[in-house]
Amino acid sequence: MRAAVLSEFGLPARIGILEAAVPEPSVGDVAVQVEYTALSFPDLMVIEGTYQSLPELPFVPGTEFVGVVVSVGEGASRFDIGTRVAGRLTSGAFQEVLVIHEDRIAAVPDGVDPRDAVSMPISALTAHHALHHRAHVTSDDVVLITGANGIVGTAAVQIAADLGCRVIASVRRPEAVHDAVGKFADHVVSADPDELRTVVRELTGGKGVDVVIEAVGSPVFDAALRSLAWQGRLVVVGFAGGSIPSPKAGLLLVKNVSVSGIQITDYWARRTEQARTGLVALFDAAARGRMAMWPADVFAADQVAEAIDAVRERRAHRAVLDWTRTDGRRAR
Repeated sequence: MRAAVLSEFGLPARIGILEAAVPEPSVGDVAVQVEYTALSFPDLMVIEGTYQSLPELPFVPGTEFVGVVVSVGEGASRFDIGTRVAGRLTSGAFQEVLVIHEDRIAAVPDGVDPRDAVSMPISALTAHHALHHRAHVTSDDVVLITGANGIVGTAAVQIAADLGCRVIASVRRPEAVHDAVGKFADHVVSADPDELRTVVRELTGGKGVDVVIEAVGSPVFDAALRSLAWQGRLVVVGFAGGSIPSPKAGLLLVKNVSVSGIQITDYWARRTEQARTGLVALFDAAARGRMAMWPADVFAADQVAEAIDAVRERRAHRAVLDWTRTDGRRAR
């Protein structure tokens, strides 16, 4: 089988397609014939060698995948052979066949595009857990989502709307917003950080928002924190467009607000069933037309180095490797 093997950390990537032995499932495992793998920024950090934990070289990178179960190990009973599944590995997704424990995958329903499903175990699940398990949102909440034109932010808008929340989507470039943001958000705003608090106060009658899902970093973080209502909750999901903020403890005290963070990889490691259940919920939302991902630039697996460059240079909003093809790139 083909596998993309990283031989040295750094960019441009020292990665090539090599022949490798087909793995066999152990107790509780399933073997998956991979159709698509996602290429995310955490993958890029691993390849570059800047992620907090790194495998020993050489290794097969990749975390998110979609494929079909082709064999099952002893004791594995969740999935039949032929079932399309998606999940997350610590590494090793960039290959034609992979082995994973059955508790770490979920079935992809008919009607859900596998090229969308492949980016849900990390990006969309981050938004899901931020809202459900860190912010503990209710249908009465007003939710501000910063960076709502990003992959996580777009997912958060749809999840919050599906929960019945009133949603304010903050974006940097209104012309680069996913259609779902305009469809599901109650308000789409494009304000400078020093204006964001004023805009939010106007939209909420001076009260502020109950929840912030913050993906940008300072100075947007600082403005979003000041936009919280009394006993508001802010959840940090990333720092896509600014510096890492330092919350002022005095503000937390005076307003009785809380700030927390979410790293979804920890949930897959520590609370696997909770993560899997969240992924099932996302697939259900997608099947109901309530969860659409950003369109992907799809690359043949043999073009993994080109895909890495496209993500690194931000030419691709979302990149997916197609392991069923070897004849070049196509865009969707």
